[in-house]
Amino acid sequence: LGAVRHKGMIPWDDDIDLWVPREDYERLLKLGAEMRKFSLRLNSPELNTGYYLGEAKISDINTTIWEHRCLPFVFGVFIDIFPIDQTSVSKDEMILYYDHFKETTNSYIDIISVFDWKDYIYALRHKNIKLLIKRIHNRNKKDSWRKRVIDATRAIKNDKNGDHMVTITGEYREREYLPIQWFEKTLEMPFEDFSIRIPSGYDGYLSQLYGNYMALPPIEKRYSHHKKYYMNL
Repeated sequence: LGAVRHKGMIPWDDDIDLWVPREDYERLLKLGAEMRKFSLRLNSPELNTGYYLGEAKISDINTTIWEHRCLPFVFGVFIDIFPIDQTSVSKDEMILYYDHFKETTNSYIDIISVFDWKDYIYALRHKNIKLLIKRIHNRNKKDSWRKRVIDATRAIKNDKNGDHMVTITGEYREREYLPIQWFEKTLEMPFEDFSIRIPSGYDGYLSQLYGNYMALPPIEKRYSHHKKYYMNL
């Protein structure tokens, strides 16, 4: 969307999302040591205990971001790397995989989160006893739940004869069930002071996600969905 509509960063956004085909994504996960030479850190559930997302991040080790108060996993200014799978599963099957991934990730986040007494009082006031029991009961099962997250991200098997591309670690559920024809070719698109490759079927994809994607959102909706403080030390 940034490349097509703004020829670069969306002015009110603060990160970049990239797709990587599954085969290349798995290769990428092996390059963590190489990235350190360039002051970059590769984060993923496969590589980092306490990392709470399904997709990977490449972050700048000279910066610091602590994104959620109760999740003390520190990384730097980042780009998100989403694996995309070619598949022959139906849309209904894809939705099941997506929902399973989200449920597994949310359970893992509950387990690894660090809460103070105010959080427990809040849960009691709202009669969320089930959540309290789950947090306490699963506290010593972090490693097994992290493996479940990893397995959930890889549940859809790549099929080179598949007729769709899917991203189950994203946010758009069935809207990320995409015809393979949209990816048969790529286009070079200017982005800031360089260029990137995007699928030739970008119009179908962006329309499926956003509708009239060239129309700017209302001013009151032009803000980042990430909640952060900025501290210059």
